[in-house]
Amino acid sequence: MSKNKPSQACGPSQDSNVNEFCTLYCDVDSPPILCNRVVRLRVLSLAWCRLQGVPHEMDKLIHLRWLDLSQNKLSTEDLKFIFQLYFLQTLKLSGCSLEEIPNEIGNLSHLRHLNLSINRLEELPSEIGNLKQLRHLDLHHNWHLKELPSEIGKLSFLQTIIFPDEATIQATIQIPEALGQLTGLQKLMGFKCGSGWSKMGLLKNLNQLGFVSLHIRLDGMDLKGIVEDSREANFSNKKYIEGLKLVFEDEMGEEGSSRMDRYSLLSLTFLRNILGDESPIIGRLRSTMFSSSIRNLEEYSSLDFMILIRNLLPIRREME
Repeated sequence: MSKNKPSQACGPSQDSNVNEFCTLYCDVDSPPILCNRVVRLRVLSLAWCRLQGVPHEMDKLIHLRWLDLSQNKLSTEDLKFIFQLYFLQTLKLSGCSLEEIPNEIGNLSHLRHLNLSINRLEELPSEIGNLKQLRHLDLHHNWHLKELPSEIGKLSFLQTIIFPDEATIQATIQIPEALGQLTGLQKLMGFKCGSGWSKMGLLKNLNQLGFVSLHIRLDGMDLKGIVEDSREANFSNKKYIEGLKLVFEDEMGEEGSSRMDRYSLLSLTFLRNILGDESPIIGRLRSTMFSSSIRNLEEYSSLDFMILIRNLLPIRREME
């Protein structure tokens, strides 16, 4: 039997050599049966197994490094049990109907990749700051997420953070100023800024960013303030940006306007008109995406809006 084949590792037909397995993938057609003979497992996938809780035999998997429990229904008690697997480096809990993360997550000091996407989280515990080795944090489609703890600033190795995306544009997430301490961050997705939201100035020192997605809320009464905030973000020093997505929203945050065809102005052609054909940004970015739900774009077709666009593009960077 192949060591990578989805299997009931402790089924009656297995021989004594099964304890040498390092990788085990299960699914709904091969539900997990765990026992003493899989104690050396390093990789375990139980995604889409329709579990109503985790198998208690998992406490034997002390060598586990990679665990995927996505798309199963898990409770807080299940999570406390999982958080005793102290040597985990990757943990995927996407789509597990989670409403809270217990403080015990701080036990996973070796964790590098944490996927909490597609859940119902409202907040994260301060103990997440104990995950000093964390590189990747995925929070997208947590539509009720209200705030992040300031302890997120302790994650000095963090390279990627994905916030709830534009589908939740009405939600407001309180982003702590400690985000600005994550100077190794390379990918920032779903960052909401502008009127009533987080300040773009938090990104001032994040000069390693390579891929950025900003959701910018515009208010015609405060456009000058937003422009000044965009200047504080200091995008001219972000030399590694290769992908940039800007989503502009008005104060109503409405989507699906019948006037969406006019928002094609916010395109690379539009940028050429603003910046000129010789701008380094035109030849440097691998991907650039603009969209808008602004109902009256004419209101923002002003010098201030042009300056806002300029501030968000690293136009002074020399081409390689």
